[in-house]
Amino acid sequence: MKTKQMKFLFMFYFIYYISSGVYYPFVNVHYERLGFTGSEIGLIGSVGLLAAMVITPMWGILADRTRRYKSLLGLVMILACISGFIWDMQLVFLNVLLAATCLTVFRSGINPLADSLSVSYCSQKQYDFGKIRGIGSLGYVVGSFVIANVAGWFGIEGPYISVMCVTLLIAAAILLFYPHIPMNESREKSSILKNGKILLKNKSYVFIVVLMLFTNLAMDSAGGYVGNHLVNALGANDGAIGTYTLIAAFPEVFFIMIIGNIISRYGFKPMYVVAIACQCIRLIGYAFVDSIPLFYMFTIVHMLMTGVGAVANMNYINKVVDTSMLTTAVSLYTGIYLVGQALYTQLFGVVYQLYGSHMIFLVTALMSFIGLVMVVRTKHFNFAKE
Repeated sequence: MKTKQMKFLFMFYFIYYISSGVYYPFVNVHYERLGFTGSEIGLIGSVGLLAAMVITPMWGILADRTRRYKSLLGLVMILACISGFIWDMQLVFLNVLLAATCLTVFRSGINPLADSLSVSYCSQKQYDFGKIRGIGSLGYVVGSFVIANVAGWFGIEGPYISVMCVTLLIAAAILLFYPHIPMNESREKSSILKNGKILLKNKSYVFIVVLMLFTNLAMDSAGGYVGNHLVNALGANDGAIGTYTLIAAFPEVFFIMIIGNIISRYGFKPMYVVAIACQCIRLIGYAFVDSIPLFYMFTIVHMLMTGVGAVANMNYINKVVDTSMLTTAVSLYTGIYLVGQALYTQLFGVVYQLYGSHMIFLVTALMSFIGLVMVVRTKHFNFAKE
């Protein structure tokens, strides 16, 4: 029975991450093709993220209060699908801005709800969440490389919204077969103010949130301009974006599946030090190489920081936060992530317009180095080594 139940979690993550793979790597290139400037691209991203920042924690609170986690997850996926179709029909900047904001608001609610459900289930069943998340990365590769290249044979350029919407609907349907996952069984009503105050007094939780701002978030925000860098700075075509994503995401499929075992053996701190140091090297390489093969070579270490962000951070939060507030904690984490991403997106849009994509990577390398110093000096990981 356990194997059958796990099958639906694997299926959900695989299908859902296909929807991300056919959208995120191509969206900024799409905006540039519409004639938008770097500042306008940054504004589209930042406005949507700021709106999502306000709404996303509310999904967590609503889920913890009603305990209808799967129903809310299915709802935001359907709303994201509808928003995607509307977004795809827009060409004028203001209309694109409004439609993109709605799409971002609903898409941003999916991950915290899905991850809190899966992390809680894996914790209860003594299963490695990394294996489930690794299947998600495989789905991302299928979306960004396989589907994108097939579409490219027919002259179709990304993002591939029809595929995104169909996979969102399929993933939402899979939720009907999800196992029962006990979450917050307490009858006490959740309050965003009450839970937020408790979480903000949790120094370990605050530490991982701040660390995320300087590491995972900085890289994810800069990664939004990798497609622009390949096409405009290095003279590649859309196929290079798919190849980049394959090199970045395919190794992470396997690494994410074993990162839990690595952390159990060596502890959180060594894993974070290695991952962040490699990210600094990668970004410096991005900033100074003008060869596409060398750019791809530096991309190989992508799996390390992704593994930390996708699995280690969630496992860490699960260790330091009470189960009754887990969804709220993950949603608040995501909300803060979105605020930071909005600021980074606007900043990087201006940097891109004034100085180009090379400077974006240098700025991100500096932010990552600050995160590395934080990890080296902290004692918040001491509890984690078993």
